[in-house]
Amino acid sequence: MIGIGGVFIILAGFTPWLPLLLGFAALPVLFFKLDRTRRFYDWRKSLTPLDRQASYFHAVMTDNAGAKEIRLYGHGDFCLNRFAAARARLREERVAWRRFVLTREALGLFIGLAVTGVILLWMTSRLLAGAVTVGALVLCVQSVQRGQHAVTALLNAVSALFEDALFLQSFEELLRQPARVGAPEHPAPVPDVLRDGITFENVSFTYPGRTEPALSRLSFTLRPGERVALAGPNGAGKSTLVKLLCRLYDPDDGRILVDGTDLRAFDPQTWRRRIGALFQDFNHYQLTLRDNIRIGHPETPETSPEVERAACDAGLGPLIKSWPQGLDTRLGRWLHDGIEPSIGQWQKIALARAFLRPALLTILDEPASALDNASQREAFEALARLSRGRIALFTSHRHLTPGMADRLLILRDGTLAADGAPADLAADPLTGGLIDLRPATSSL
Repeated sequence: MIGIGGVFIILAGFTPWLPLLLGFAALPVLFFKLDRTRRFYDWRKSLTPLDRQASYFHAVMTDNAGAKEIRLYGHGDFCLNRFAAARARLREERVAWRRFVLTREALGLFIGLAVTGVILLWMTSRLLAGAVTVGALVLCVQSVQRGQHAVTALLNAVSALFEDALFLQSFEELLRQPARVGAPEHPAPVPDVLRDGITFENVSFTYPGRTEPALSRLSFTLRPGERVALAGPNGAGKSTLVKLLCRLYDPDDGRILVDGTDLRAFDPQTWRRRIGALFQDFNHYQLTLRDNIRIGHPETPETSPEVERAACDAGLGPLIKSWPQGLDTRLGRWLHDGIEPSIGQWQKIALARAFLRPALLTILDEPASALDNASQREAFEALARLSRGRIALFTSHRHLTPGMADRLLILRDGTLAADGAPADLAADPLTGGLIDLRPATSSL
């Protein structure tokens, strides 16, 4: 701004209309730049779905998880064609955009050259008339050029700020989204030990944007020390119930009580630190085996024996002995040349993470889906030991054998269809043959 002011003062010494001409000439250029920035923002926003499509097919073709199916089904060309089509459209859009930008930039350059030409012609006429010297002409032309460079730099800075403001607008819109679960101003302390357990009192919940409730008027109590199996057909509400227990959502109606205290009275982060969970879509961390387990409870010291105990509880003992560096064996091949565990071994590692946490509630979503019979038996034996004083809740579509669960909850269409000991519900048609009363040794 100081440089522009100095140039304008010099030009005003020749005639007052010179700085005015330079300033007014910048107005259409400023309009072009702001309009281009607004169009660029809208253009980038419109290309987001296409960018995602290209990124998706790129991930499908390069991720190790999909390599087997691509080779077996031979749909590599299908994915490649979809990727190439998305990239081709992106290229066309970018070429069209560059053409538009170059047209506008050429128009801006033309305006700048026109202004310079007008001033040069005026100063030349005055030189020929003897009103100014050659030195004054050179000073005027150089001042105009420097003024144009300074004004262009200012316009570029304004355009960049406008562009940043537009893109930050989307980020601010995201930040302004209301929190679905908030912490109370004065949160109640989470109990160290459960006495009465967790009680659902007429709990109902409907996902945002939907009309059909996912859960409707659920009432039951999970008592400390219980191993509770949660069953039901797909869409019955099992995952929703788990999300409410983790306080990823709050009920629309009813209450969830923890030792008589409404779950909404706790700080959500503090409550979640007292939950251990194994989900079906567990992560495969490209870390050492030790860090893969410790990440479930980062406060655990690296050399703590609790890490190995959790690993052994999850059935990883023989694996630790067979791997070259034991707990310090690197897993995965994204970041280093490590060992790639099988899906069943990855599930045991995720199970160890859940076992490591000092949890009041352990939630296992299909904990034996990738385990063989022997590993399944070991996992449930460990769960029996770890559930003393805690609540263990697991979902399962496999046969429940004696000793796996103390209690069975069956959901259907978001309601509690049955609640009782597995042996008492074995003959109930709602179980759909889920319960196997034969001795565990014969079923496993």
